[in-house]
Parts: sequence; structure tokens; C-alpha cells
Amino acid sequence: MASSSFRFRAVSPVSLGWIVLLAAALHCAPVERPSGNVGDWLVIPIPKDPGSLNFITARDRMSKQVARLVADSLVDHNEKMEMVPRLATSWEVSEDQTTITFHLREGVRWHDGAPFTADDVLFTYEKIIDPAWGAVSKISQFKEVKRIETPDPLTVRVIYRTPYAPGLLAWETPIIPKHIFENEEIGTSPHNRSPIGTGPYRFQSWKTAQEIVLVANSDYWGDPPDIQRIVFKVIPSKNTLYRSLLAGEVDLATLRPEDWNALGKRPDADRFRLLKYSTLQLAQIAWNGDGSFPAFSDPRVRRAMTLLIDRQTYLEKVRLGFGEVASSLFPANMLGHDPDLAPLPFDPGEAETILDEAGWRIDPDRGLRIKDGTPFRFQLTTVSGIEWQETFAAFLQESLRKAGIRMEIRRMEWNSFLSTRDRGHYQAALGIWTLDLDPDGAYQVLHSSMVPGSNIVSYRNPEVDRLLEKGRRELNAPNRDRIYREIGVLLAADQPYTLLFFFAAPLAIDARFENVKVSPLGLFLWYPANLEWRVPEQKQKYGPAGIIHGR
Repeated sequence: MASSSFRFRAVSPVSLGWIVLLAAALHCAPVERPSGNVGDWLVIPIPKDPGSLNFITARDRMSKQVARLVADSLVDHNEKMEMVPRLATSWEVSEDQTTITFHLREGVRWHDGAPFTADDVLFTYEKIIDPAWGAVSKISQFKEVKRIETPDPLTVRVIYRTPYAPGLLAWETPIIPKHIFENEEIGTSPHNRSPIGTGPYRFQSWKTAQEIVLVANSDYWGDPPDIQRIVFKVIPSKNTLYRSLLAGEVDLATLRPEDWNALGKRPDADRFRLLKYSTLQLAQIAWNGDGSFPAFSDPRVRRAMTLLIDRQTYLEKVRLGFGEVASSLFPANMLGHDPDLAPLPFDPGEAETILDEAGWRIDPDRGLRIKDGTPFRFQLTTVSGIEWQETFAAFLQESLRKAGIRMEIRRMEWNSFLSTRDRGHYQAALGIWTLDLDPDGAYQVLHSSMVPGSNIVSYRNPEVDRLLEKGRRELNAPNRDRIYREIGVLLAADQPYTLLFFFAAPLAIDARFENVKVSPLGLFLWYPANLEWRVPEQKQKYGPAGIIHGR
């Protein structure tokens, strides 16, 4: 599933405010690990190779999955999206709320045996803000840092220019080893394909277009994982993926809704555990408001376009109920979510009234909406080969045709889509935001200072700008929540994006794995996630040498 090149983060009220986050760090109880024989492998399908395994320059989901196992960050989130420590055992915030002091774990070593110290944290920061490294997905999170001090090997002091609410969350960034990268060029470093970290798994091998293999780190500073090997197996096709799951060639899969339903009806369904959970993936349509297609510069027209889309019917008939219509950028249980802010309804009658008032009236001879002699025709730019985009684009095309609007579907390969959209060379674009854990991400996509740039819709609203600026300086959780609720109301009126739905994931996993938990962050993108998984000895599939046991 393709996702946007930027990451928009949304935060749980229970983890907001640096004082609350400090308490979470100090009271995080150690994980109780089950007794039993260590063993077995976990084979995870991925649709393609990562772009890189340099964990601060890579932008794709595959590299992030590997990074969380090979590397460590200073802080992380658990399945409830509460802040927990990793390489930092604790932290505190200065009285003026401009400085975070991290206290690092003692005795942590890189996989090559070198000691981990505060210098590695400083080095990671320096490379993120170095334009030559191209850490475009992370650099914005550190722009408010004034300087970093390392008074001793186990202390890192981060000084911000002003109070900056998302500051702590930026330190979910994987830390990279100074002693490796200080003598290597980023573009040619062999460690872009063979990373060294401090994490629970060591990198073993990468066969292009085939697999990436990690092995358990027996010297991990935390409890070493029970699963001894993780194999990321490249399987590009959804059809092949389903067959691979049935054949036991992979251990889990996010399936198409129809395959998930069919799996539950098979006579051998007890081989699998079927899970369905809400994700933080938000589908949306970007309406280019830069004036190149004047209709979408008018908020009335954008509102009408949303009213013409029967999102609930699409979810029920095409996605088989795997999703939830979105009312705002901030989903339930997140900072800024307003339960009183309902999604715009499917109301073609109201939409047609609005379009008439905006000057787009039906020409009875042509059956098209026309304004000043110009018919309402536009292109929707999509990513080719993405199933939900194909089905939704066709659904939208038919819905708009009934209202006298002609939409052409413009399909592009992923990299071309990103380049075209980010340069503003589109009229409307279909995409996904993968929401992380701070609402300040909205600044990147909505603040007028981000035009041109990540505000790809050229949205300008002075009041939204003011609130976005206020939100990133406010550390009090309830106050911050109110600010982002106000932003949600303004966006509902302006509709710079039509927010479609949050996806629900239909997941199947081999039933031999125990202690499996899911979160809105998924199976893997939280801590400790799969580090707690185990397989009882009598159910283990792979022996130490990779021999498949009888089952």
C-alpha cells in the first residue's frame, strides 16, 4: 500500500506533555517474558526491497520495519501509544521547557562491539540536519533544536530555541554509529546495505529482490528475543502473497478483505489467527488550490466534491467494511479528535445547490456543469497498481459523472507520482497519509509557509496558520487538544483535502505464534511488539539450521 512521502503524526492524550512523558519513562515496568524454549523463525512478506538500510535517510515502510529491529531510538511508544524508554532510561525537562536532558543506558554496545555513547546521539543529529545526507523525512523534526550538548558519555542535553511540543517525539529516530559513518560517504557507504545497530536483531544478509535476514542479538541490552531469525521475504503480488501464506512460505500477511473472509471459512482455518484492527492510514484527495485549476481554489467547490462521495457505501461494498469514514485529521483516541465533529454526509442534492451557487451549472444539452463557457473536467492523479486506488477512482468517476462532472483517471508509477504531486503538477491527487504520533505534522501540510513544498494543495488560511504555530509551542495537553480541535473545525469548512476513510487492516498470522498484540500502529511499529512473541517448542517450525520440522 503506497503512502505519502511526508509523515503526519497524531498523539495520544495519555502521552502528551513532557511532564507526563517523563512519568511514563520513570514508571515503565520491565516486560514479563514467558518461560519456554527459545526458537523458531518469523518470515515476513514485504512488497519490494527497501530503498536503503541507512535508517536516517530511508523513507519507506520496509526500511522502517528493519530499523526497529536492528537499531534503537532514545524513546518509543508502546501498543497503547504511551511513551516508553529505549536507549534513554529517563529524561527531564527544564523549568523554562526549552531543554530535554536524556540519561542513557549503561553498557549498551553496537553489534560490532564498540560502546554506544552520547557522541552517537549527537552525530545522528548532525547528519540529519546535514543537507548532503538528504534526511528529508526527518530534518523538519529537528529544525527547532538550537544545539545539543554531551557533558558526559551517558548524558545528552537538547536545547530548543523555544518550547517545542513535538520535541521529544523526534527522538524515536534510530541512532546510527558515529565510528562507522564518520569515515564514510553517505552515497557510497557499504553500511547502507549492511547496517550496524544496537537493537535486538543483527543484520545478516540482503539478497536483492529476494530476502533480508536478521538474527537475534544475544548481547542485546534488554531481554533477547525468543524468535531467533526474522526473514523479510520480497513478494510483490497480492495473489502470490495469499498463496504463500496458505503454503506456509510466510507467517503472516495483510490480506485483501475478500481473501481474509475466505480464509476464515477454510477447513484448516485454525492454522491461522485472524485479526482486524483500525490503522492510522488515512486516505484522502488533495485538491490543488494554486489557481492552475480555478475550480479547486473555491472552498465551496471543494465542499461540494466531498458531499458527492458516498464514502460509507464504498467501504461497505468494495472494502467489505474494512475502514471508517474520516471526520478529521485526528482519529479517535488521539489529540485533537473532536467526537462532535461529524463527517460531511453523502448529500448530492446539497452538493448540486452549492455548485450552482458557485457558478457551475448544468448545461441541459450536454449534461455537463459549465462556468463561463468552461466545462467541469479534471484529472485525478493516482498510483498505478494500487488496488484500492483503482477501485476508488472508478467509484469516484461514476459518482461525479452523475453530477455533471467529468473526471479522467491519470495513473502514474509511484516515484513519478511523488515528483508530479510534490511539484504541484496535478489538479487532484489520491493518496494516503500514514499518521504517526504528534499533530504538529499538520503544520507541514497546511501552514502557508510550506508553499511551495509539503503544503501541496497551496492552502492558505491565516487563522489555521496562527493555531498551528500556537499548537507547537503549547506543552499543556488539554490546551493543545483544544487548539487542534479548532483547526479541525476550520478544515471541515475549507476542505483543502477530502478526508476519505481510515483503513482497517485484515491480518492473518500463523497460529503457532503466542503473545501477538496489535495496535493502531500495527504489529511491528511500536515497542516491544514482536520482541515478546514466542513459539512453544512442540509447535516450532524451523530448527537452528533452518530445517523445517514436521508439524
